[in-house]
Amino acid sequence: MNTLRLLSLLGALIAFAAPSVALSTQPPVAKIAAQTDVQVALDALKLLLSAYAAGNQGQIESLVDPAMIGYSRVVDPVRDAGVAQKQVRVSLSDTHTQISDDVVIIQTHWEKRFISNPGRRAGQKSGVCTFVLRPDATVWRLSALSGDNPFVAE
Repeated sequence: MNTLRLLSLLGALIAFAAPSVALSTQPPVAKIAAQTDVQVALDALKLLLSAYAAGNQGQIESLVDPAMIGYSRVVDPVRDAGVAQKQVRVSLSDTHTQISDDVVIIQTHWEKRFISNPGRRAGQKSGVCTFVLRPDATVWRLSALSGDNPFVAE
């Protein structure tokens, strides 16, 4: 009788323990970005744009995710713009943000004013662009870009 009781007790323990073991082996749920992350991501985008305006290639490369599809769509035009455009100023307007899992999506109208290097004429470009920023250790990095590219020198 004691063995039967012990076996039923063990069976009950296994039945109750199995779901908790199964739950603990599930992958962790992704962190949802908080509203404060939106402001930090916007600050990171402004830092990226100010580095572009200053022609700081190293800082730009550090703020762009190297695994980004279209990485050269950002980094290569920055090199070209550094030669073809001087006194660059980029301003953002009508900015909308969305929070999704571990990214912040920023859609904005941008306007770029500059002096073209060959000929020293004033130039202006504008467009609409969507930036996707993702946190990476201690810094937010640009991980996707769609729409009108503000970094293009043409």
